[in-house]
Amino acid sequence: MHLLGQAIEHALEIRAVADRDDFSAHLSQLEVPTLVLVGEQDRATPVGCSRKIHAAVEGSTLAVLPGIGHLSAFEDPPQVLARLKAFLPTCV
Repeated sequence: MHLLGQAIEHALEIRAVADRDDFSAHLSQLEVPTLVLVGEQDRATPVGCSRKIHAAVEGSTLAVLPGIGHLSAFEDPPQVLARLKAFLPTCV
């Protein structure tokens, strides 16, 4: 697929995500251990959005990954793994 086709496909995917229903009103109903993981440089879902999620989910843990964007697991797998390893023992 050529570059323009890829750009159009990507734009359609972003639009599909933007058109999804907003479930944020239900976040306060979560009763499971929750890790809100966000890259400090994430422009798709900025840190401010993650702070709102964290505030809405009682007892949740917020982890802001320095120097990371939206694809944290690809950008810095060791940092994501370290955060998961630290969080998971708190879930039992």
